[in-house]
Amino acid sequence: DGIEWIDMFPLSSDANGNWLKGTKDERGARVRYRRSDGIHLTPEGAVVVADRVMRDLVQRGLAACGRL
Repeated sequence: DGIEWIDMFPLSSDANGNWLKGTKDERGARVRYRRSDGIHLTPEGAVVVADRVMRDLVQRGLAACGRL
């Protein structure tokens, strides 16, 4: 009781179901979301996934604050 399962795969994947790899910043430089092992997140990737987790929590009504 009181446990809510959140599947992290969709939150750490793109719309096609592939793991997030990265993007380009406003200057066009590559920003990697995964470390060289291809699995673990970089700090930049962790920010993206944490934002998605918080949005999911807010949608479920489980977040302590709804400032998103």
